[in-house]
Amino acid sequence: MNENDFLRLTNYIFFIIEKHCLPEETLQFNFTPASIEFIRKTVHLVYIEIGKRDKEVFVLLIHLFKQLENTNSETTKTKFSVYSGEYQNDIKNMITY
Repeated sequence: MNENDFLRLTNYIFFIIEKHCLPEETLQFNFTPASIEFIRKTVHLVYIEIGKRDKEVFVLLIHLFKQLENTNSETTKTKFSVYSGEYQNDIKNMITY
């Protein structure tokens, strides 16, 4: 994910925390090297950290990623916390500076 997309993602998350919804105008995120499962788990961890509020909105946020354009939101909702890998190890491989 490039720096501008990451900044936009964090802005969307802060907006959700403050307003309990996504901004009216959102842009889709381009394909990233992250798997659908990794994206879901990352957003799920934010959701847990803020006290398990606004799950539906976080599902909408996940669906802004191009990788999920052919995924049903009900599937995302039921698999929201599912991750079959070793998340902490995968983070080390995903994050580059």
